[in-house]
Amino acid sequence: GAEGRGLLFIGRPVWSSGLTGAQRAVEVGRGWSRSRDLSAWRNMSAARQEKRAIKRETKKSERELQREVAALNRQEQQLIQQIKAEAKKSNTKATQILAKQLVQLRSTRDRLMGVKLQVSAAGNQAEAKK
Repeated sequence: GAEGRGLLFIGRPVWSSGLTGAQRAVEVGRGWSRSRDLSAWRNMSAARQEKRAIKRETKKSERELQREVAALNRQEQQLIQQIKAEAKKSNTKATQILAKQLVQLRSTRDRLMGVKLQVSAAGNQAEAKK
C-alpha cells in the first residue's frame, strides 16, 4: 500500500495535503504517522517530543551562528592582511579606514558570540523545564 511511500492521515498522503515540510513535522507530533518508521515517535510523550524539537532548533541556530562567526573570522584575517599591505605602502588614510572596519567586524563577532550563548542558554533552560 501507500504506507511505505509517505505519511498517511485518514488515507491521504501528506504530500498531497498542501502542507509545507515544517507543517508536516508539526503534524507528525499531532498524530500523523508512518506505521513502521514512526512507531517510536508516536509512543513518545508530547513533552518529550517538544523537548527534542526545542533541542533540534537550538542546535540548528547555534550551527548557523557558528558559521557566521567563522565567516567573520575569515574576513578579519583578510582585513589584517590588507591593513599590513596598506601600511607597507605608507597609505595612512586607507589603513585608518581598514582599521575602523576591523574594529566594527570584531564588535559584530563579539555580539554574535553573545547571541549564540543566549540561544544555548535558552535551549538549556527550556530543556530543563520539561
